[in-house]
Amino acid sequence: MKLHRKRVSPSASFEALEVARAMDLTVAINIIADPDWDERRFATIREWAQSVPEIVHLTVNTPYPGTETWLTESRS
Repeated sequence: MKLHRKRVSPSASFEALEVARAMDLTVAINIIADPDWDERRFATIREWAQSVPEIVHLTVNTPYPGTETWLTESRS
């Protein structure tokens, strides 16, 4: 989470999800995958996504020219 400057811990995110569920809210979970993830990591995320009732979006971080990721990505 620090790598992507997230200011919320995974436990706080799961707590917020539980609060939303308790309030009967439908939420979408957005996960941005690192291009370095291997098949096992994607499989783990897929398995988890299928186990929760929420909508789960999974995208791979793509460093587009002109974005911060493009400027800081060492693989570019």
